[in-house]
Amino acid sequence: MSLIDWCIDKISGHGKVESISKIDSTTLELTHQNTNTYAVSVFSCERMNLKSISDIDIQKVDFILNIKKDAYISGKLMQLMESADFSIGGLGDLYSALGSGNLSNYISKEMQFVIRGLSQHNKVKRIYRLDNRRFEIERKLLPDVTILVLNDYDLTAESVRSGIDKYGDFDSILTSNPNCRRSSNAEKAAENSGRKIMSWGELMGNLNKKWN
Repeated sequence: MSLIDWCIDKISGHGKVESISKIDSTTLELTHQNTNTYAVSVFSCERMNLKSISDIDIQKVDFILNIKKDAYISGKLMQLMESADFSIGGLGDLYSALGSGNLSNYISKEMQFVIRGLSQHNKVKRIYRLDNRRFEIERKLLPDVTILVLNDYDLTAESVRSGIDKYGDFDSILTSNPNCRRSSNAEKAAENSGRKIMSWGELMGNLNKKWN
């Protein structure tokens, strides 16, 4: 079974999809229950950047479906996505977007919460999305800080190390899952790398302070 046929098989069972068909070997068209029709480009890539989608006509696509789980998306591609009115995500993201009925401007509930909360903090002047998981936070009268947002339920030392390997430079890990259980080994791995792990409440408090 080809990649696009596999995707059609998975998506056709979604309750919000009225019909689905193949446009070409990498693009499918689906009709939502709200009667809107969307074009979805399908591919598989561990690290997404502008070059990754150079063969995709973004003017004709509403959603780019990447079947690689937890893929990296560069900041420049995130900026293009926002300006050109299309979305990028995995299969779970597509399901959520179908549930909301908005494929072209989809942002996960997790990131909606983070963006809204950071934007409303009285010490935050501006936020920049460096990629799909990192935010650079410009603060009033305090140095800029960069956070990596991880949604793990069980945050392990391997989670921390993988985050560093995939996303590079940042000051702190934000555990966006409110039920996150962070192990002592995860705390040690973060400390050994010169970083801290913070819950949402801890981050909100520490944004008022200078970080070491």
